[in-house]
Amino acid sequence: DAVIAISEAVKDFFVQRRLTRSPEHVEVIRYGFDPASCDGLVAGRSKLSLRDDLGLDQDKTYVLAVGRLEKQKGHAFLLDARS
Repeated sequence: DAVIAISEAVKDFFVQRRLTRSPEHVEVIRYGFDPASCDGLVAGRSKLSLRDDLGLDQDKTYVLAVGRLEKQKGHAFLLDARS
């Protein structure tokens, strides 16, 4: 049997909390995408033009946080910093 972790940090988390028999039983398989695959989407375009396409207000600040809403992710720090 094996456990799959998405990063070394997650592997360490599993090992430290003894959620696996040993570090050798945890396989790190990273996920993600190649940012170069998006080059044609924004290359040479202004921020204003991109915001228009997305229907976003030109005068507002937007923050995007990708990840599950868990305490471990630290979203509260981001919200506290903004307030």
